[in-house]
Amino acid sequence: MTGLQIAMIVIGMVCLIGSFFVSEKLSKADLEEMKKMSEQEIKVILDARMQDASAQIDEKIQDKVEDAVAQIERGGEKETNEKILAISEYSDTVLTSMNKSHDEIVFLYDMLNDKQERVTELMKELTLMQSAVAQMEETLDDKLQVTGVSMDAEAETLEEEMASQEEKQTSLEDAFRSQVVTEDEKEQTTEPKKNAQILSMYKEGMSEVEIAKQLGRGLGEVKLVLGLFGEEQAHEV
Repeated sequence: MTGLQIAMIVIGMVCLIGSFFVSEKLSKADLEEMKKMSEQEIKVILDARMQDASAQIDEKIQDKVEDAVAQIERGGEKETNEKILAISEYSDTVLTSMNKSHDEIVFLYDMLNDKQERVTELMKELTLMQSAVAQMEETLDDKLQVTGVSMDAEAETLEEEMASQEEKQTSLEDAFRSQVVTEDEKEQTTEPKKNAQILSMYKEGMSEVEIAKQLGRGLGEVKLVLGLFGEEQAHEV
């Protein structure tokens, strides 16, 4: 039994029960009149009343059924519309996702085409380079075969030039060492004289700044000499 049938039965029962409550009340005169009637007459009246009540009940049930059917249809239409709307939204989402996937595939395909073109260009360049290297190797082999003897002579000449350059370098190093030694010896002989001159001028009462200006030496150097040699002389005394 469906929900619609159950609803119709319940509505009919309610209408039937209500009809007894809303029926007209009999007056005392009516009751006295009914007492005078025979059983057959009362039965006829009751049958007529029952037919009227049955007709009213049928009419009310039909109205309620029509209302219920209309409500069900409206509810079904609403539910159907909601389902159609949901399906439409889902289809839009699917189409959007498909378009996005299509765009990504096209982008990747374009990237692959670009990479393929670049790889093809690199392969062409590599082939050209390999051909050039092979040609250079062939040319070099030919030159080596033709100029093998002359290259030996050039190698001997190059060795002689290198030996000559080494001798010149050795001579220059010896000359530089001798010059450095000479300058060191000069400095060793003149340095004590300069230090003694600084000490002498300081003893005469000249300041460190005056000594540095007169001798053309740095103030720090003058202070260093006075600090070192002045202490040595003080210890000797």
